[in-house]
Amino acid sequence: MLQKILNKTITLCQIKGIDFKIHWSFIIVIILVLFVGSDQYLNKGGSRQFFITFIILFFSVFIHELGHAITAKYLGVKPKDIIISALGGLARIESLKDKPEKEVLISSAGPIMNLILFLSSLFYVLVISKENIQISELNTFIYTEYFSIVYKIGFINLLFFILNLIPAFPMDGGRILRALLSIRLGNHKATKIASIIGRLVALFFFVVGAIYRIPGLIAVSALVYIMAAREAIIDLNDTAQ
Repeated sequence: MLQKILNKTITLCQIKGIDFKIHWSFIIVIILVLFVGSDQYLNKGGSRQFFITFIILFFSVFIHELGHAITAKYLGVKPKDIIISALGGLARIESLKDKPEKEVLISSAGPIMNLILFLSSLFYVLVISKENIQISELNTFIYTEYFSIVYKIGFINLLFFILNLIPAFPMDGGRILRALLSIRLGNHKATKIASIIGRLVALFFFVVGAIYRIPGLIAVSALVYIMAAREAIIDLNDTAQ
């Protein structure tokens, strides 16, 4: 009963035969966004820009996961669905344990979609709108009209592209690394090595977060460490069976 509640999702639509679902935890995120966005300390312009930034984030995550799912379908690997949750997006597909070449392509597809969005936005900003390329405080980026919508799309997708290529689970970079190693070493050794590298990356994040007092980075380090260790445990269980 509890498991069913925790896994509860709502199907919004179907794209190319792939179900697009929202996890219940994402509803909480939407409620928090509405609460923060309508905060009495924000002016109308600030609230509007906050919502726009959130929509761009949602759109970028969706396109990223859609890239995974459609690439999987094209390569003959059955995609189950796409779920958007409080932790981000997840394109669920059948096991790629014995298909490392396909795993490289499928795992790369998400970041490539973000890269395409970034390059398209960059072209528009530099050539058409001729907006200055610059970096500012996070509050300026989120709550003001100082940057155009296209600029925000470009910056957010560049960030997604870079973060997802970090060689640690649950990022795509960890899966790409495991798949590349698997071609020469086999899935078991590759998963073990990729898991160790992922945990080392997590420890690096933790140290940086602790030194510079960045709670968000410390939280990310915990998630990455758990996910990297989880992959190793799953592989051990599969090998033992």
